[in-house]
Amino acid sequence: MTHRRALDHREQGFTLVEMLVALVIFALLASAGVGLLRASVSTQEAVDRSLGRVSAQVRLGALFTADVGQAIARPVTGLGTAREAPFEGSAASMSLTRAGWANIADQPRSSLQRVDWRLGDGGAARVAHLFLDGTDPGQPALLMRDVARIAFRYRRVDGSWSDAFRSSERELLPAAVEMTLTPNVGPPLVVIAALPPRGLEPERRPVVATPT
Repeated sequence: MTHRRALDHREQGFTLVEMLVALVIFALLASAGVGLLRASVSTQEAVDRSLGRVSAQVRLGALFTADVGQAIARPVTGLGTAREAPFEGSAASMSLTRAGWANIADQPRSSLQRVDWRLGDGGAARVAHLFLDGTDPGQPALLMRDVARIAFRYRRVDGSWSDAFRSSERELLPAAVEMTLTPNVGPPLVVIAALPPRGLEPERRPVVATPT
């Protein structure tokens, strides 16, 4: 008789208290799983943002180094008849003529290019002129977003640093350029690039004929 009662009790299933306890445990496990998933997604988003910033910085540094490293002492003509210097830079912007402009489509244009670096619409911008002489510049390419300030310094051939540089007959190009980007969040990015050794021109001394 006792054995039959035990069997009847097991056949009755779970009690209400047991069901509530099981539901509470399931809810706790589900909440923990959702929390872990949310934390994982947030971490992945933060990692993606960081990798995006690092990638943008690497691309910007490589392009800046390529532009400065291929600077050439070739003046250009603007839309008018004014002759512009091969290299001209201030504390907030820089303009130069560079060589090595790739021409994959074999377009009828020069391999030289005029480029400007400055602070654009909320970020570091590079402006590539469509043609070398006598044309309006192209649209600015935003290379790094969320930049609050951009600053340039120019190393002269004598080793001194200056906040401005303009090509002259004696000093065609600076020895190096330093660009500092201050983002809205995070530490500043400093990129230093050297120029080809075409800066200081030797003084031309008059030729003195020696008696024979």
